[in-house]
Amino acid sequence: MRNGVVDIVDRFTTDHNKVAETVRIPLGELGATANPYLSIVDLIKRWPTDPIGHQVLMNRWPDIPVRHEILVVSDGIDRVGGTGIANPYVDQAIVEAQRAGVIIYTIYADGVGRYGRSIWRIHWGQNYLSEIAEEMGVSVPR
Repeated sequence: MRNGVVDIVDRFTTDHNKVAETVRIPLGELGATANPYLSIVDLIKRWPTDPIGHQVLMNRWPDIPVRHEILVVSDGIDRVGGTGIANPYVDQAIVEAQRAGVIIYTIYADGVGRYGRSIWRIHWGQNYLSEIAEEMGVSVPR
């Protein structure tokens, strides 16, 4: 995630070793629109289509439909929309994910900079991540 968009660095695959090689550490820089929820919406709207890859999945698990899942590792802090109960970016991410049938898992990771040290921002970031996961039907450990 970078500046509200997702940088897709490789094709989606079921090869766990290939995925492990592709995962990178974060850049650690904040952009003008550092908002994980805009990035989620961006990924859902630009989800790569690969009929060959889908066919491989379908041949491997004929009784289970292909599903799309996103793992978000973030501090959850919305540096664009601020804090509070009603966050339009979080709501939009939930609506788009539900519409597309995407399951979102979230993992909280400490943030950087002044916002990353603000108890108020951390509180809302964790709440937003929990809200997204819970709306997707994912159990969130407390």
